[in-house]
Amino acid sequence: MTRAPGARPDIVLVTLDTTRADRLGLYGYPRPTSPNLDRLAEESLVFERAVSTSSWTLPAHASMFTGRIPSSHGARTDPEGDLLLSDGLEEEGLPPYRASTLSDAEQTLAERLSDAGYATLGVAGGPWLKRVFGLAAGFEGYDESGVTTWHGARGDHVTDAALALLDEVGEEPVFLFVNYFDPHTPYDPPWRDRLAVLGKPLASLREGMGPTLLRSAYDGEIRAMDRQLGRLLEGLRARGRYAESLVVVTASSSARAATSAMDFASARPSFACP
Repeated sequence: MTRAPGARPDIVLVTLDTTRADRLGLYGYPRPTSPNLDRLAEESLVFERAVSTSSWTLPAHASMFTGRIPSSHGARTDPEGDLLLSDGLEEEGLPPYRASTLSDAEQTLAERLSDAGYATLGVAGGPWLKRVFGLAAGFEGYDESGVTTWHGARGDHVTDAALALLDEVGEEPVFLFVNYFDPHTPYDPPWRDRLAVLGKPLASLREGMGPTLLRSAYDGEIRAMDRQLGRLLEGLRARGRYAESLVVVTASSSARAATSAMDFASARPSFACP
């Protein structure tokens, strides 16, 4: 597909859950954890400092979507909240974390862009982004099928779902939100990503997991997620939706980052945007 000259740009917002800036190549980390994000940063505006409204997924994303702080938008930890983390998950024995959902009075970025004629598509990788918590408001297509447990969806499922949603739209401008959850416990990256980061074989990251192996496993999870980010960007190129798009990559936990034109910052994130 070739977009018409002068067409409104697609907007792609990618959030990397629990991804630290100091473990990414674009911020000087020596291990090859983020080659695709690093390449994106080379043609992007990179932010060295950004501050989040919260340290965890639900309120941070709600603030990104509404431009408001958690005490205003309502999506936050709440001992009296009606929602549990276990809501909508096929898993028992989860901690009784309670939260409140996004207020119905808030208008989200997806709702605004939908009103402006954008096709609004989203893919959730983590449990706090399931529909029940209110962050799917305004999305015409929203895939949470891979989030069945506390551990969320693997990055390959998230990327597959995002590209499948893109294939369902026509020539209208698109707002695509993609959330990756890989660098979250349990740290068990695919073997090829362990090897890419460590540069040598590792028999098992689950046996005798001390601090050094935990750090290596975390790095491997970032590498696995970065590989999926590369697939997503290549998918945008193949569909003619990359060159004229506004692409923003940021973290929803502690990290620094990069973007062009808009600051969807969350917790010192990793931003990248052409």
